[in-house]
This record gives sequence, C-alpha cells and structure tokens, in this order.
Amino acid sequence: MKTRYKRLVAPLVLLIILVLGIWLLWPRNVAPPTLVQNTAGGKKQEPPVTAGMLALTDEMIIKNRFGQFHLTRKGDHWFISSPVKSRANDGLVAKIFQRLGGLKFGQIVTSDPATFKEHLLTEKRAASIHFKSKGVSQVELLVGRSRKFTLLRAAGSNEVWNMKGAFRQIIVRDSRDWVEPGVAPFKLKEVKSVTYLGPHGEKLFSFTKNKQSVYEVTYGKVPKDFYPRNVTASVAKLLRARLRKINDDRGHRESYFTHSPGAMEIILENGKKHLFRVGNREGKLVPLSSSLVEWIPLVYYHSIHGMLLTSIFDLVSPSVIALDSSQVTAIDGLCQGFSFGMERKGAQGFSPKKESMEFVPALSRTVKFLEMVKKGYLRAEKVMARLPVEKTGITPKSDFITLTHKDKKVTVRFGNVTDSPEGGKVWRYVETSEKPDYTFIVRGERCLEICRNKVNWQMAATDMEDLPHRSMKKARKPLAKKPDPPKGSMEKPK
Repeated sequence: MKTRYKRLVAPLVLLIILVLGIWLLWPRNVAPPTLVQNTAGGKKQEPPVTAGMLALTDEMIIKNRFGQFHLTRKGDHWFISSPVKSRANDGLVAKIFQRLGGLKFGQIVTSDPATFKEHLLTEKRAASIHFKSKGVSQVELLVGRSRKFTLLRAAGSNEVWNMKGAFRQIIVRDSRDWVEPGVAPFKLKEVKSVTYLGPHGEKLFSFTKNKQSVYEVTYGKVPKDFYPRNVTASVAKLLRARLRKINDDRGHRESYFTHSPGAMEIILENGKKHLFRVGNREGKLVPLSSSLVEWIPLVYYHSIHGMLLTSIFDLVSPSVIALDSSQVTAIDGLCQGFSFGMERKGAQGFSPKKESMEFVPALSRTVKFLEMVKKGYLRAEKVMARLPVEKTGITPKSDFITLTHKDKKVTVRFGNVTDSPEGGKVWRYVETSEKPDYTFIVRGERCLEICRNKVNWQMAATDMEDLPHRSMKKARKPLAKKPDPPKGSMEKPK
C-alpha cells in the first residue's frame, strides 16, 4: 500500500515544482508597448513628427552609415545636392512621407540616456533625418532599433518613442538609391528627334518623328529595308536603363571612354537637348555618361546592348520571318536529324506528308508554331552583311524549315552556334531566302522553337484534346438489366 502511495505522490510533487518554476521564471512585460497615445500628468504628449510638419517640409538632411544626403523640393520633384547632384528618387522620398504620415506612435518607452546606446539612439549610432521648411529646422529624428517596432527620439530630447513597423531600413540607403534610378528621366512621347554619333563624335544618322510618331530620316544614308521601329526600340532601351552604380571619379572621367562605341543625342519636344555616351565595358557594367549629371552612371551592359544604331545593318528589321500564318499551306524541314513534311488539312490542322518520317503532329503545337510565325517570334539580336559559309556553317545540308505561303516558299536555314557578348547565352547564325543580303544572329532558344524535332511536334500522351475524333469512339450505353423472374416461376434467367 505504501509503495502504491509513493508512486502517486512522486509525479504530483514534480508537477507542482514544474508549475511553480514556470510561474517564477517566466519573463514579465515581453509584449511591445501598446499603441495608445501617451499622456503625462493628464496632458496629451504630441509625437516628435506630425502631419503638419511633413506637409511643410521642403528640405531633408539624411545621415546613415553611407554618409550624409541633402535633398530639396522644387515644385513637384525632389533633387539631391550632395554628395552628388541629380534629380532625386521621388518614389523613395514619397515612401518616407507615406510611412511617417501613416505611422501609429505608441508610448514613450524610456527617458533614460543610459539606454540610448542599447537602442542605437546615440548621435553616432542612430540614423537621422532632419526636416526643414524654408530653411528653418522643424525636427531632427534619430532612428534606432527597427523591426516590428521602431524606436526614435527627437534630437535634444530624452524621450524615446516607439512606433509600429520598420522605418530605419527605408532611410539607410546609398547614393545610388537616393538619385533618380532612370538614366534618362523622360517619356518616349516627349522625344522629338534622335541623332547617333560614332566613336569620335562624328554624326552618323539623325531621325525626327512625324505627326504619326514614326521616325523619318533627316541625316545619313539608310538601307532600302530601313525599319523605323528600330529607332523607337533604341530610344526605349535608353529610357529603360536603370542606374546600378555611381562613379564620381570626375578627375579621370575620359579614361572610362577610351573605347567608346558611340553616343546618342536626344532632343525633346520642349527643345531641351541631352547627350548620352557609352563607355568602356567593365564586366557586367558599362559607363553611360549623361549631360544631365556631372558624375558617371553605370548600368548593366545587357540592358543597353543594341541601343546604339551606328551601322546601316542596325536599321534593318530584326524579324527573320513573319508571315500570315493563315495562308501557310505546308511546312517542311530538317531539324536535329528529323526530316518532316506537313500539309494543311482543314482550317488549322496539318497532317504528315507520305514521304515524311512517321509522327503525329499535335494540333495545339502546330497552332502555337503558326502563331509564332505570325508575330515574328524568330527575331535577330544582330543583323550583319551576308557572311561566308566558313563562318556561318550554313549549307544546303544544314537544318532548315520551309513554309509554303500561297504561291511562294520561304526557307530559313540554321548554322553554327556563336557566343553571346552578354555571356551565358547561345546565339546561332540564321539566313532566310526572303532577305538574301543579310545574316542574322538569333538566340538559340528561339531557333529551337521554330526548327523543331519530332519530340516537339509529336503528340504527347497528355494532349488528349488533340486526338482525332475518329479515334475517340463513343462509349456504348450499358444494356438494360432484365428483372429476375418471380419466385416459384419455372422461367430461367437469361
């Protein structure tokens, strides 16, 4: 009996000790301060920054571990005056005002200067943002620890406030983040004319938009196959270029442009003129000087590759083949060792020719192929004068695809693989019977989408919607089951 009693008491004692330990050791006040307006002595305490201050602010001085940044507002835009001069990143500035304007200030968590170092709120450890209005200081905020809650105090005050949400991360930015990210901060419709200059500043081509917003030649000799949309695409590439790094080495500025491929001059509708010059490639980056700033913006090379139109071949349409796919009556080709031929049967469907290798073309895949042909999917990254066979490897035995279109045939042949200047890409030499004067360099993946092998034409097991109707036999209705004969009947069930 005593043994049984001991077995019951021992676990109970352990449970009591465990409960007492948890109750005594459990930390108190672990939750963040509640977000209620703080009062002291019955008087309402105003937070260090208010909506009224933000509305009047026209100047900000921001300090963080990257340095000090001076921003001023002129009209509807912000500009940075140091450490570099440029139009500021309006999106980032708007984010600061939106974040502060929508913040919920909680209570004053401490007024003890001994805690400032721990909270990253000392003059040396805090990030700060100084708001001014017409040259007069409004408040300088010292921003400390910041995750789900941000601790901050006003300079000259010991009161540490908490506010919900992270804020310090927004203002701890480098010069690259504070300036306008677009190298050319204007819109495509604002461009009136564009001029392309050679490596030594010589004028090559000049184009001006007409009333239909189509670029017309105003200087230079262009090919008979001139494609005005190449100029539009060139300007669009410049406008999409984004700043990745700032080079403020103004003393050695020209050393970054010793092997410049050229420049482009933009004239806007308001008459303002801007010059953009491409410099020496530095790995993935390339300098792109701008008359808008004194420093040198660096952008990704691949983002502006093909932006300069310095050769007559840059003015030729990059489309290798673009036909009305509804008028294509036959498709023949030799792709990756697979020889095939198809002819149209009906509005969309194609069936293999008798002399073709055996395969079953999927309807969905032929429809997709024809859509690519119609939209000119096979586009060149670069157009060149017709190169010799030794270079391209294009012979009558090369892979090809032939489209019979009404009363003509268009043949596209695929040659050797060549490296891309961007790196990590595969390009191929391509030629077409439609443009016998040129050799096109096309991305490898685009070539594979057009010159397909059996696997890429073949109907897959999952393409049930492509199965011919004749192979989809209708399921028979189950025969009606005759009722069993009544009990006692001599009739045998059938």
